[in-house]
Amino acid sequence: MWLLALIAVIIYIIYSVRELHKFNLNATIIQLQDLNSATIQNRLKERSPIIVHNARFPKPSSIKDIVQDNPGYIVKDEGKQVMLSTIVDDNASQFSIQRNQALCQDIGFSDALSEVGSGFRHSLSCNVRNSLTLSKGPTITRTKESVHDVHLLYQIEGSATLYLINPKHKEDISGKAPSHIKKWAHKINLKPHLLVSIPPNWFYVIESKEPMLQGFHEADTYPTFLYNVFR
Repeated sequence: MWLLALIAVIIYIIYSVRELHKFNLNATIIQLQDLNSATIQNRLKERSPIIVHNARFPKPSSIKDIVQDNPGYIVKDEGKQVMLSTIVDDNASQFSIQRNQALCQDIGFSDALSEVGSGFRHSLSCNVRNSLTLSKGPTITRTKESVHDVHLLYQIEGSATLYLINPKHKEDISGKAPSHIKKWAHKINLKPHLLVSIPPNWFYVIESKEPMLQGFHEADTYPTFLYNVFR
């Protein structure tokens, strides 16, 4: 009996991973006006990017408030250490902290981002991670691929531009600099309280100039967790 159960689990894992790699060749941007979980779960089946307007952040926040509430905080990011207050220093023209989980947890934003993303998760969701990006000055990220079942970008403060590329253009953008792949992308202007769901396998680049704060919420499922960790 246990052998049959094990075989069933393996088959389900293989099925879930195969489903994760499916994408919509003709995907268009889906626009929603609220975080209704039933609507979200239904639209996720279309395997298209979803924009949710007016997705209010459950925690009052601004870059200045974060700095004031955390005096002397030192951000550890990719082997470097930088004072959080640098982002509001008029003498500093450039600042970039990307997808930092420790900062998100330390300043109390992790639970708020989980609440924002709850409508995109379901009973099999696991390995939930929240992180923050803080930047000012001209910044463009390297091209990244969405490799999780749930991948959300929430614009908390400031503005930026998101370029989303359908996986069907993987060969077209391979080896190209982020600034040279825009012609294959859906362009989304990110403003405060805008939430974007990036489907699995899609590529994206974020470009910004002004001081801005973004939150990221990611989650896997029990069948895809190990696969997503190691790929």
